[in-house]
Amino acid sequence: MRMKLHADKFVTIEYEESQKQINLLWSDKTDDLTVELYKSEMLIFVGYFLKYTPEKLLNDLSRGSFIVTPDLQLWTVQNVYVHYASIVKKSAIVLSKDFLTQLSVEQIVEEHHTRNFPTKYFSDIKIAKIWLAE
Repeated sequence: MRMKLHADKFVTIEYEESQKQINLLWSDKTDDLTVELYKSEMLIFVGYFLKYTPEKLLNDLSRGSFIVTPDLQLWTVQNVYVHYASIVKKSAIVLSKDFLTQLSVEQIVEEHHTRNFPTKYFSDIKIAKIWLAE
C-alpha cells in the first residue's frame, strides 16, 4: 500500500509499506524553490524518513531543476544524508534532464556519500522501481 505523507507544489513524499520504500518525487515547480524552502522540504522528508525507517529510497528528480549549491550540498549531507547510513539498504535516483541540477545531485552523492549502500542513477522511474524491488 502506498501512502501519501506530504504533498505541496514542490515535492510529494510517499511511503510504500510493502517495499519498505520512501519516495521523494520532485515537481516541475522547483524553479520557484528557494534555499530556505529546500531546507524546509528536506527537514519534512527527514521527519518521515526517521518515522518510517525505509530500507529503500527513490529520489525522482526527473522534473526538477533546482540546483543544490556547494554550501547547500554540505548542509544536505550534514542534515539529511547523515540519517541514511544505518537505515537505507538501496537508493535509486532518477536524474533531472537539466545538466546543472544533475551535476549538483551527483556531487552530493559522489563526494559526500558514506557508501554504506548501493546508489544507482536512472533516466526512467519505472526501471528505477524495478531495480529497487530486486
